Amino acid sequence: ASAASSKVKLSWDPVDGAGGYAIYTADNKLIAKTTATSYTHKKLKSMKTYTYKVRPYVVSDGACYYGGFSNTISIMTKPAKVSKVKLKAGNGQATIKWKKIKGVSGYAIYRSTKKSGRYKKIKTVKKASTTSYTNKNLSSNKKYYKVRAYKKVKGKKVYGSYSSVKSVRTK
Repeated sequence: ASAASSKVKLSWDPVDGAGGYAIYTADNKLIAKTTATSYTHKKLKSMKTYTYKVRPYVVSDGACYYGGFSNTISIMTKPAKVSKVKLKAGNGQATIKWKKIKGVSGYAIYRSTKKSGRYKKIKTVKKASTTSYTNKNLSSNKKYYKVRAYKKVKGKKVYGSYSSVKSVRTK
């Protein structure tokens, strides 16, 4: 399984003779049937754990026969994408602000001197309530910034998608 902020993609090995596959939640709720060996569950909430299991089936003489369930798999969706990023230029500094995302652990801020260049992480904001950062001691040229949220899960950081890139020319 792999996850984004609002969807989970499941995939599995084919079962010989299967006519299709039924995808269930952990509480045995059928969410989909497919003939493919993958399924994407969409319109999910960010930073929530979802648990799935799959079983093959065949249809014969109008009746549906199911095989055994796969192992269950749990996966957490990633944090939402940071939005409403704004930059303000100052004298040798740039202040970046963004909209708070409920439930995250913090944010990571990245900077580059070229829009499609290599971005370097310049700050990890460890308080979810902090939604701004001032980058100081900058030369007077154009800088590009992007931000992404993270959630700590079992001691590891799970990152969301990057915000859109914003630029500012420092004074």
